[in-house]
Amino acid sequence: MNYAFLQTQLKNLKETPLILSLDYESKSSNKSTKFFVEIRDSEDQNKSYFMRNISDTSDKIRNKLLILPRDLGERPIKFRFGIVTSSTGE
Repeated sequence: MNYAFLQTQLKNLKETPLILSLDYESKSSNKSTKFFVEIRDSEDQNKSYFMRNISDTSDKIRNKLLILPRDLGERPIKFRFGIVTSSTGE
């Protein structure tokens, strides 16, 4: 499993629902490869607030809108983008 991280804190959240607009691209030659986005607590590594699978975009930019949990406001969080594959070198 491989990860990329973005550490941040969401502030001044007054509107609901919380919506994350994610522009991303991905590519894998292996059909069983899984991509995901996860939001975790920055201080408690065992605490996950949100996790959703995202699709392989075949190297094209895609936009995904995700509705986030209400309890994320004012917390130090970490966005984790991951890939799970059974083959080597991806």
